[in-house]
Amino acid sequence: MKKVFNLISADMGRLIKSKPVYITLIINVGLLALNVLLLGWLLRSTTGGVEMDIGEELFRLVLLSAFASSNLGLFVGIAVSIFSSGDFAFNTFRNKIIAGNSRMKIYLSTLAVGLIIGMVFFVVNFIVSLFGAAIVSQGFHFTGELIGIIALFIPLYLAITATIVFVSMAVKSRAAGIGINLGFVMFMSVALVIIMAIPGRFAEILLMSVPHSIVDRVAMQAMMMGEGTVISGRFVGVALLVSAIYFVVSTVLGAIKFKYTSIK
Repeated sequence: MKKVFNLISADMGRLIKSKPVYITLIINVGLLALNVLLLGWLLRSTTGGVEMDIGEELFRLVLLSAFASSNLGLFVGIAVSIFSSGDFAFNTFRNKIIAGNSRMKIYLSTLAVGLIIGMVFFVVNFIVSLFGAAIVSQGFHFTGELIGIIALFIPLYLAITATIVFVSMAVKSRAAGIGINLGFVMFMSVALVIIMAIPGRFAEILLMSVPHSIVDRVAMQAMMMGEGTVISGRFVGVALLVSAIYFVVSTVLGAIKFKYTSIK
């Protein structure tokens, strides 16, 4: 266990010095702030030609839009892919193995730091969107309902991040890892709109089968339904189960794949 913590400490040191991750975070913050202000202005001015009251509804709409996979998921995918494949780019995995670290411990260390990156982006997005929503709605309107919705996003994004680490470590290339993860996020954004238009049970199953679509569905439902949106216990249970499955499966497959990966 001590070796795992030593690896995590070393990887954190590498992360702190990673300029591309900082650049990704800065771009994320800049675009998010712009998106929040533009969305707030648009919603305040009109929604289909009907004036919109400033207050809790506007605050909720602006705040939750920041957690859609096309926003947060996009930049988490870039940052985690950059870090996770870094040892392949700089050929440092071999040095870690020569130092006596098992491949399982190396993978778990990379995963742990990847999860930290994902949560840092999550917290930053929350802070920026929270203050942005307060500015455009002229006050804080944070409710227990919003706390519950945002809390549900945490295990979903942990599962998404674990999957990103798996993909990045499997392809061994920063460019390929970023491309695959971004392509999937963009595909899911389009697919969600199409699937939601399909009537019947099949669409429901599809929507609840991928963490990305669950995140977007929760955000969209909460934004459209307004104050008093009820997320059932069954829905939360399924979301947590899907998150756990993706997290465990991606971690196990990633560790197995890395065990047999050729490292020069």
